[in-house]
Amino acid sequence: MMIDAEPLKPYLAAVAKAREDWESVGAAYDAAPAEKRGELFAVKFPLAEQAYYRACEELAFVVRAQVKDAESASAG
Repeated sequence: MMIDAEPLKPYLAAVAKAREDWESVGAAYDAAPAEKRGELFAVKFPLAEQAYYRACEELAFVVRAQVKDAESASAG
């Protein structure tokens, strides 16, 4: 069974971008003075984390659809 990887590419790119953004928030947290860290952690870090998990979830939905299509094609 083979799946079509082409439809996955934008989702893989979105996951990579979201991870990069999440990591940059973490780096900004590490570099920030102590008085700014609370704001970074309380606001920006959870938003970046959620964006990453949402991108991963969307990728999983597309992979699942591609697998389902490939299974249907190989069964028929």
